[in-house]
Amino acid sequence: MLALELVSPSRFCVYVDHPAGVDHALCERVTRLLDSWRRDYAIDVSSPGPQRPLRKPLHFARAVGNKVAVRTGHEIGGKTRFRGELVSAGERSLTLATGAGELEIP
Repeated sequence: MLALELVSPSRFCVYVDHPAGVDHALCERVTRLLDSWRRDYAIDVSSPGPQRPLRKPLHFARAVGNKVAVRTGHEIGGKTRFRGELVSAGERSLTLATGAGELEIP
């Protein structure tokens, strides 16, 4: 599982990823694993596609060189949302190239 999104009080979406790719068969297998939850919730199982969320250091490392949107839990320079090219990604921080220059985000 890559991410879980609560769409409404009665519906959630599970985003799955796999090194070999995501196909309908994988989505169906994941849906079957969630059968016990289907009594109470409508469940969507999907690939995140090209707009995949970056949650772990490995996800960020794979996205180096791409344009990304980042939200932080704390303000940096009075902002919590940033867009730019991901220049580097380590275990404890990442660097974005923005219109105002490079910005390191812990």
